[in-house]
Amino acid sequence: MNRRILAAGFAAIAFFFVGCGEESDCDIQCPLDGPAVSKAIDVLVLSAVYYPEIALLPAGPVEDTGILPSGSDIDDFSLLDAEWNLVVPDPGFLQCYDAILVCTDTGPHDDQSLQAFDSIGGLLADYVDGGGGLVICQFSFSPGWAGIRGRLQSPGYSPLISGPVEFGRRDDRSIVMSSIEFPLHPVFYGIAVDELLLPGDINLGFPGLDDSAILLAMDDQGTNAIAINAGGSIIGLNMYLKAFAFPDDYQEAVKLAANSIRYVSGIDGD
Repeated sequence: MNRRILAAGFAAIAFFFVGCGEESDCDIQCPLDGPAVSKAIDVLVLSAVYYPEIALLPAGPVEDTGILPSGSDIDDFSLLDAEWNLVVPDPGFLQCYDAILVCTDTGPHDDQSLQAFDSIGGLLADYVDGGGGLVICQFSFSPGWAGIRGRLQSPGYSPLISGPVEFGRRDDRSIVMSSIEFPLHPVFYGIAVDELLLPGDINLGFPGLDDSAILLAMDDQGTNAIAINAGGSIIGLNMYLKAFAFPDDYQEAVKLAANSIRYVSGIDGD
């Protein structure tokens, strides 16, 4: 994909800006009118990973993008204790946050807790029903040990749903530019989309797309890479935590995560 095509897309955006007024029937991709809102937001990184320190990775890189409003806070909460037993957050605790970034790479190691792990999906669906926003990363929508199912996987919630995982090392993935619609959705604002790399891993999930969800982009491995639910409150990123561990190598991917957090928080929609 060369930059000439990308430039043509941005020209289309400029044209759309002129024609999008208060009386128009703009859809979810409509640019915002008026000045940007700078209200600080509270973000929670909710994780289930092998090593607790990995859960701390997203905060610094996301803050460093400067995309979140000044004064915003990012906290972390592990769904697993040191023995990989399930830790269930209090629903009232979740409601303290404007947006939650969900990252999983494992789940509880005993069958009883693994079944209870699905209850987390119900908690997150309730959180969204209460006005919260979610950004869900790989492998949270996987069919196996790391997947969060329950009501979160019911129609209208997670835009990316359980699909197969293929084993075998994969290279970094780029976005297929022809899969992106113009004008750009706000998750792409300020991002060099033709330089956006999603980190490779030894496993790659191929999530399905919820019937009511909007697919924002596919990658060159043929996966549904970025999607949003119809209500605009949940974004699915088929993106591994590695992006936050090596933010210099995946700068555009980290910006994508920050843009997604900002979008689902709703601060720019009031």
